[in-house]
Amino acid sequence: MKYVTLESAEIYFNTRIGSDPWDNTSDRVREKALNHAERIFERLSYKDVEVTAGDIFPRGTQTEVPARVKEAIYEEALSLIQGNKTETELSDLHVTSSSLAGFQTSVNEKTDRPWVTAQITSPDAWMLIAPYLLDTRSFRTVA
Repeated sequence: MKYVTLESAEIYFNTRIGSDPWDNTSDRVREKALNHAERIFERLSYKDVEVTAGDIFPRGTQTEVPARVKEAIYEEALSLIQGNKTETELSDLHVTSSSLAGFQTSVNEKTDRPWVTAQITSPDAWMLIAPYLLDTRSFRTVA
């Protein structure tokens, strides 16, 4: 892991309500989730970061990864452990209501969930990382 450690994630989740899925998961799965979350965030386009740059954080005059970025990684890792998937979110992107017996579905095309198209499974993680993004609808390609 580049931006967080398993130990720092443990400290974060020890003070977070609703972290039972994290608490009930092995360290191996936790590490996989944290690594996966970091890879997801590395695909996004950040302000003041060259596409060919190495690590995204810290940068400029920063000496460490900002707390919001770490928290976003933790939240995304938790969401991944919970089994949340962007494919499900994409299929439901504009559905505002549905009815089983009446086969009725209401659609709101103005619903905006940019975290879904960025393949982030946690809206909380998105809210934490969004201020650092160049464009909330873009991602970068890394060779």
